[in-house]
Amino acid sequence: MKLIFTIIFSSLCLFCKAQTIQLEISGIKNNKGQLLIGVYTNQDNYAKKEPIIWKSIPKEKVLNGCLEAELKGLNKNVYGIALMDDEDSNWKMNFTFFIPSEGFAFSNYYSTGIREPKFDDFKFEMNQKLVQKVSFKMRYI
Repeated sequence: MKLIFTIIFSSLCLFCKAQTIQLEISGIKNNKGQLLIGVYTNQDNYAKKEPIIWKSIPKEKVLNGCLEAELKGLNKNVYGIALMDDEDSNWKMNFTFFIPSEGFAFSNYYSTGIREPKFDDFKFEMNQKLVQKVSFKMRYI
């Protein structure tokens, strides 16, 4: 009986393990400042700019406009990640005549228009992999 319980419990724990997202960011203009990352789980917390995770990544290791980073401890869920190139390290997006003057990117989505994307445009599902890669391409207007 103990053996059966151990096997069942071990199998369930495989699905409970926290997972890691490997961020692959390209198109970074320079190594000044930091990258700010907001992780969202739905349109509501994205619209309110209330991420479940808020993280800063220094840009010292940017090489040829590219940088890799990790987000650890995430559970299987639907996520969307917004990224901002905070070149002056003031922890906010700067605008010139309502147009962003710093770079931005979204998980597996390249914004080509002026409108801000909806959560559904850049959401992805965290699958069973312990490490999942997500790509970003910075956009500067």
